[in-house]
Amino acid sequence: MQQTYRYADAQRMAIKHPETFEAPDLNELRLNLEHGDLVKVCISDALSLPNAERPWVVVTERYYDRCGNLALIRGTLANDPIMCSGEFGDEVEFRPEHVYCHMTEEAMAEKSAAE
Repeated sequence: MQQTYRYADAQRMAIKHPETFEAPDLNELRLNLEHGDLVKVCISDALSLPNAERPWVVVTERYYDRCGNLALIRGTLANDPIMCSGEFGDEVEFRPEHVYCHMTEEAMAEKSAAE
């Protein structure tokens, strides 16, 4: 089932709070985001984001505009939201500026091997 959420803009948060908040570079995402990678987004069911949470999403598709810019990301929830509706495996769609964190499949494998 595809879930519709309100997403927080990670790029805006990084500009607003540069000492305490980081977001991936959009150009790096455009060049390096691959099918199977994990990204973290901030979601909320409400019009505002007071009950927001940051689930991991497995990237399943990437859509680019005519200029080659990453325009839309589709994926599936990699964990069950606690404060929002939805569940593990639900499809979600969001824009690159909503990505808070990016972990490649290779980095995930290295992290798992180290644990």
